[in-house]
Amino acid sequence: MGFKYREYPDWSWSQTRDRIFKECQRKYYYHYYASHNGWLPEASKLSKSAYRLKQIANLYIIFGDALHQLMERLLNDSLKTDVISVDAKILQKKLKNYLNRAFIDSRNVSQWMQAPKRSMMLHEMYYEGVLNQNRIDKINERIVQCVSNLRHCLSLRELMHNKVNIIEIEQLNSFLIVETPVFVKMDVLYFKPGDDRWIIVDWKTGLDDEENEDQLLLYAMYLNNKYQVPYEKTEIRLEYLLTGECKVIHVKKDEVKRTIERVNSSAAQMKLLLEDELTNKPMPEGNFTASPSKMKCKGCNFREMCEDKFIE
Repeated sequence: MGFKYREYPDWSWSQTRDRIFKECQRKYYYHYYASHNGWLPEASKLSKSAYRLKQIANLYIIFGDALHQLMERLLNDSLKTDVISVDAKILQKKLKNYLNRAFIDSRNVSQWMQAPKRSMMLHEMYYEGVLNQNRIDKINERIVQCVSNLRHCLSLRELMHNKVNIIEIEQLNSFLIVETPVFVKMDVLYFKPGDDRWIIVDWKTGLDDEENEDQLLLYAMYLNNKYQVPYEKTEIRLEYLLTGECKVIHVKKDEVKRTIERVNSSAAQMKLLLEDELTNKPMPEGNFTASPSKMKCKGCNFREMCEDKFIE
């Protein structure tokens, strides 16, 4: 199936979309609307810039992506060999190599500008020109801590030693809440035949955040929608690899109701900024209010193109 041109992006909702909308509507506009079609040669200068800047990621995000990709490969390989090999030194080396490649890519700005999807660009390098040594040291510490805790975490032990059926690994899926497509991607979903439980696992390389639990409720709703799995047979795990903590969540039906209300309310707020709901055409940029602050603007990918950013 080939590429189909759309003047505006398809309408959908996700936890990330909601977070960005609440953080700054201008950033939301750049991320979801201005960047659309920015990969096309005939795109406007604004779209090309927004699309390019959208690809930037800071060192912590790159590290999280690296670990998730590593786990995805390990688990997919296990489906072929029935073995999960977790060697701490090898994992640490692979993570460091990935981060080193991100640093090398980031030094070649012209190459990245020509093909921003084919190489990586670190936020720190793009906007500051250097990587802070203190941040590098913290990432190196995280690599050691996360790999060590990963090897001993509950979910990986089950995947390695128990007879479980892996259902999904990092698959992007969607389901409907009323008429809104909601996108989810679980790190891994598996079934334990012995006690008839479905386990949703989310690997986390950062600290605890209430938003993490909100996201997992959507996973359980997707599971119920696609596989008709009762909520009482669903177990959700937040594996905090930085601390070694495993937070287990069991979904209650009243929480599902509140989540549906929250998604509908959030979607309604977003639609207020649409000129045409049918085509998902946004209002002009000026209708998307900027929320400038020193901290938010400093870490924003789009700060070079935003006229309303925080200025000291």
